Amino acid sequence: MKVAFFGGSFDPPHMGHKKIINYCMKLFDEILIIPNKESPDKHKKNLASTNDRLNMLNLMFPSKLIQIEDIEIKSDLPSYTYNTFKTLENKYLNDEIFMILGKDQIMNIHNWYKYDYLLNKLNIICFD
Repeated sequence: MKVAFFGGSFDPPHMGHKKIINYCMKLFDEILIIPNKESPDKHKKNLASTNDRLNMLNLMFPSKLIQIEDIEIKSDLPSYTYNTFKTLENKYLNDEIFMILGKDQIMNIHNWYKYDYLLNKLNIICFD
């Protein structure tokens, strides 16, 4: 199975997110949208509450193919992609895992926590 995850603050989710997910629905068996509790590389406070962001995402993506995951919101660990990927890697043992990114994040990936591990382990699909 091919599983993709798309993380971010989604504050708020917007049409750019929807276009990316709609495109990816043709490519993957399952898509996980994972809003973070607090972005480690952004120093602004979220405008919407976590519950509001989860509700907006559920309204925007009502497909059974898409799962809105609260693993980062519920976690006591920092919202590092590395921590999220380790959780997904244990859950999807025999599946191929992809990370969906925007160009802004791929240009900044060298600043991420354990980015070298992610680059070696993950399949990345990037959108401009």
